[in-house]
Amino acid sequence: MVEILVLLSISATKFFFAPGISISRGYGTFETLLITTAGGTLGVILFYYFGEFIFSQYDRLARKFRKKREPKTFSKKNKLIVKVKSKWGLYGLAIITPVFLSIPLGAVIAARFFNTQRNTIPILLLSV
Repeated sequence: MVEILVLLSISATKFFFAPGISISRGYGTFETLLITTAGGTLGVILFYYFGEFIFSQYDRLARKFRKKREPKTFSKKNKLIVKVKSKWGLYGLAIITPVFLSIPLGAVIAARFFNTQRNTIPILLLSV
């Protein structure tokens, strides 16, 4: 039981590695598919709503203490996120989330930039 919870946690955070770990622990194809899909789904929902909450609190506080913004520095990952957001939108984010980013990061980015779209969570769930 604890092993399944660990696999669910891995699936919710680093989805790309979860199937390999599950198979190496002796689970069959069906069990691996079930565990990783359940963990990924749980991760998307949990981190999406967590991101929405954090950004709503941040925006509320930022209005109180608004100062002049300093220019942001862009890393390779930030450039990839901006490129995907502007070029491919939510669908592009859903495609790269499980493999290149991670479910928590992809769900939080979706909560920030696509929270007004009704189909955000279903699209992210399809990527899992």
